[in-house]
Amino acid sequence: MNKLIREMAEIAHDDARQITEDQICKWAGSQSIHDFLNSVAIEIAKRYHTGSLDYSTCDIIVSDLFHFAVHQPEIQLLFYEVFLAFDRGAYQMKTDLTDDPISEFTKPWIAEILLSQRID
Repeated sequence: MNKLIREMAEIAHDDARQITEDQICKWAGSQSIHDFLNSVAIEIAKRYHTGSLDYSTCDIIVSDLFHFAVHQPEIQLLFYEVFLAFDRGAYQMKTDLTDDPISEFTKPWIAEILLSQRID
């Protein structure tokens, strides 16, 4: 999983690239797409929670994966919840931009997801 997450992070840091459907299917291997997306979502959440991946990298990765996931027959709730947690951090709600949606929403939501999955 380390190599996969490193590769995804490299793609996230390259504005000219995006994670593709072919890459996702290759990375999933014999796993179902749903299991793969859930396992990657949890790994991204864990790495964000521990500080080994920054918010921007995580947000880009799960957003790229989401663009693929919405074309699947159904989206797994765990993956979708991780996506929503990162997506929520992207939008400031106060007109004066003094709020911090990452600290207010993303960090606690990711911690809650990991706790619900019994992952510290």
